[in-house]
Amino acid sequence: MTTTDERPYARRYQEWIARARPHFAAGQTRDAFAGYPYAVNDAAPFTPLRRPLAHLTLIPITSGGLYVPAGQAPFDAPNPEGDYTFRLLPTGPAQADLAVAHGHYDPADALADYNSVYPVDRLRELAAEGVIGALAPAGISFMGYATDAGRFAETTARAIAAEVAAAGAGAAFLVPV
Repeated sequence: MTTTDERPYARRYQEWIARARPHFAAGQTRDAFAGYPYAVNDAAPFTPLRRPLAHLTLIPITSGGLYVPAGQAPFDAPNPEGDYTFRLLPTGPAQADLAVAHGHYDPADALADYNSVYPVDRLRELAAEGVIGALAPAGISFMGYATDAGRFAETTARAIAAEVAAAGAGAAFLVPV
């Protein structure tokens, strides 16, 4: 996707969101999503690993809307157009300090065991066993509900990619929720 509004997706999205907003305001979510302009990405290249996982730092990424209440704002779950921000999460043993702000899935399983949406306990075990080289000191969470795929790709995904690079991660483990 390009960064200009001349792209076909941007035009289709703007037309759709103008029709959808009154439905969102009336609580008619199903009607709001009628005619949603799904983005099609047929240009993403496959990138094979250059080194074995046992030699890479892995960063966990979840779309589960997790955040750390002590110091981080919750995601804007009620926003009908979504939230395009992300949060850095600990990969240490402090998962009890996490919370969920998503609104577009039942968080019962996540609240019972955060590993169901952010499996850092399992990833730490894999690091200890040498299956992966190391676990990044922080993971990433975003709210997987964002209606403008172009905006998400151009802003959120790029910022997340920059965080992955800054962490020195050679691979990411994405847990879509």
